[in-house]
Amino acid sequence: MKTDGSEEVAGIKVPIGGKVETRKDSEEEPVPEEILRLLSERKKAPAERTVLEKIEARHVMRILLYLDKLSPVMKTDIYNDISRCSNMAGKLQDLVEMGLIKLYTTGHVNSSVAVITPKGREVAAKVRELIEYIESGE
Repeated sequence: MKTDGSEEVAGIKVPIGGKVETRKDSEEEPVPEEILRLLSERKKAPAERTVLEKIEARHVMRILLYLDKLSPVMKTDIYNDISRCSNMAGKLQDLVEMGLIKLYTTGHVNSSVAVITPKGREVAAKVRELIEYIESGE
């Protein structure tokens, strides 16, 4: 620690309790408060994902088509038959939030059952129609 209340870290003088600013012109042109506020707000609030971002995620369409064909199914069956990726629960939750499936927890065995909703069936039908159109080569 220096006598002026600062500490040198990696060749940069850092005031105790102060900020590290490595830009050469930081004293002549400090970062405007509005930009600092914007950066601070962006860091605090995670961006809300759009429907497109949710449905284009890996395995989401497969889950929907799987449930359209076999609903109701145990959540463990989805993990066994589609994927055991670490964020599968998040993908299922996205489908719930979009109103495409419902998850029910059974009390006697502490397991979950996934059921496709009527809206989910409509979306699955449109996905199948899209797949058929692409595969037909028209």
